[in-house]
Amino acid sequence: MPAYASQHFVPVFYSKAWADEKGQVTRYFFDHGRVVRKQRGPRLIGCSDHLWTLTGGKTGEIRSIIERDFFGCVIDDLASRVLEQMRAGRLATLSGSDLVHWAHFLVSLQLRNPMVIRHTIASIARSHLNDDVVAEWKEPFDLAAAPALALAGVVADDRAADKFLGHAWSVKDLSGAPFPLLTSDWPLLAFRSIRGREHPSNYVLPLSPNLAFFAAATPLDAEFFEGMGINALVRLLNAAVTASFMNDVWAPDDRQSPYIERRMKQRGQMTEAMFFERTRL
Repeated sequence: MPAYASQHFVPVFYSKAWADEKGQVTRYFFDHGRVVRKQRGPRLIGCSDHLWTLTGGKTGEIRSIIERDFFGCVIDDLASRVLEQMRAGRLATLSGSDLVHWAHFLVSLQLRNPMVIRHTIASIARSHLNDDVVAEWKEPFDLAAAPALALAGVVADDRAADKFLGHAWSVKDLSGAPFPLLTSDWPLLAFRSIRGREHPSNYVLPLSPNLAFFAAATPLDAEFFEGMGINALVRLLNAAVTASFMNDVWAPDDRQSPYIERRMKQRGQMTEAMFFERTRL
């Protein structure tokens, strides 16, 4: 298989926090309508072959620029350093550029999955494409590359990142809860503002089985999350994870198997209607 053929829509530096002492993540996923549980290494989850590989129209050239040079160098490498600081309790000491890097990473988590590529990116390519980032890649490739190029353009667009930069950020230690935080193959969670639909959504990203990042849209929303007890927060976030995943839910162990499997069966496999409802948040 060519280099970078397996392309991660959830990066390894993020998902490896749910690996056990043997380096395995407990993965729950749908297989022909059934919920299956298997142990998998972080490099084998949250990925798809040639998700945004570019193919030259005339030459047939295959290039992994987006995976290697954009997500690898521009988005994930920088975000992984910010994540290390957050996990070390240094959110307050992050630089302005660190905050911007993290905001672009959050945008990428919203967009970099197979269903978004299929249903969303191509339609917004012309209105959001950041020519400064992708212009040098466009010329040699055929029209099939448009969704992938648009994905890079939207993620790199400062207008998309601004919606996160305008929120109040915090990181909460939830290690006192009886069960660990879960995550999924669409890990950024969206919650409507207490102030109503006319206000931006709140966003929460589990950072590890006992740590979560919060981006509150309004002071009232920040107070709501701050006022919740640890157990209630973990219940809220795990319920959201098991309601908004694409195909996988990930855990550090199998202690919550009955809960996870029941919730996944109740929701069923992701449909287009579910997908578009979530993207409206």
